[in-house]
Amino acid sequence: VASRTFAVYNLKKHINEGFNLCDTTHCQVYDGFIYERPTSNQAVDETRGTLIYYNGEVIESVFHSSSSGYTEDSSNVWGGTIPYLKSVEDYFSLDSPHSSWSFSIKLSDLSNKLSQSGIIVGELQSIEIVETTSTNKVRKLRLKGTLGEEVITAENFRSIIGSTTLKSTWFNIKRNSSN
Repeated sequence: VASRTFAVYNLKKHINEGFNLCDTTHCQVYDGFIYERPTSNQAVDETRGTLIYYNGEVIESVFHSSSSGYTEDSSNVWGGTIPYLKSVEDYFSLDSPHSSWSFSIKLSDLSNKLSQSGIIVGELQSIEIVETTSTNKVRKLRLKGTLGEEVITAENFRSIIGSTTLKSTWFNIKRNSSN
């Protein structure tokens, strides 16, 4: 039902490209018919036509594969308050294979990614978390470089790194002296 609602809400997301939704994490991942299962197909059939509404409107039904134990409030992710997207405890994600992960990048490579995104701090010297949310996810980071510093949101940082690489805003930073 959540997936169908997402599809209806975003029907014209790629209209200028000649289609409605893509099959990547940008819209909804679909790996093809061979990954369909009888139980999920049954659920689709039994809920045919069912959508999720808030105040009479189809909702922006966003979802995830793993939340690290808590979903995040919409205001901490997109900046605006969406009344039906509030932080809640999520016991189902605790044992997810995606609940623990690591990622590393050389400071020089990160400096290049930042400058390509219009964040000019020079050669990056340090990154520090300056603000977290009530669910202990990163809200803001301070980037210090040879040309100054800048504070950016964790969501912007994820966009720069790549949301499939930096899988969440629930992270910490460790500096390896060889990088």
